[in-house]
Amino acid sequence: MKKILVVDDEPDVLKVLAKELTVAGYHVTTAVNAREALQKVKDILPDLILMDLILPDIGGAEAVKVLKGYPQLRLTPVIFLTAMIKPEEEIGSPLKINIDDCWYETIAKPYDRNDLLLKVQNILK
Repeated sequence: MKKILVVDDEPDVLKVLAKELTVAGYHVTTAVNAREALQKVKDILPDLILMDLILPDIGGAEAVKVLKGYPQLRLTPVIFLTAMIKPEEEIGSPLKINIDDCWYETIAKPYDRNDLLLKVQNILK
């Protein structure tokens, strides 16, 4: 069973994402901020991280820089969740974020459940 770490400071988003991903067959661990994610990530070694871009403590981009510094997580894919872009901006081609010369997929919030599950499935193949 593939493991996913979901990091978001909105409890409702965490709850819904955890349920949807669990029903889809994934083992889900959640964190409400970047510090909690950094504590949990070494224990679970996720196959994928869904990371909110804007978090109350450390921004998602900064947290990913730290995570990618851990050798065992260097190749772990990350998808950013963000309300900074609108779902209609994703139409045609997915938007990506560049952090330290690495490009990361983004998913606009509110997200389409089927699109999110398809992206997750494609990345975890």
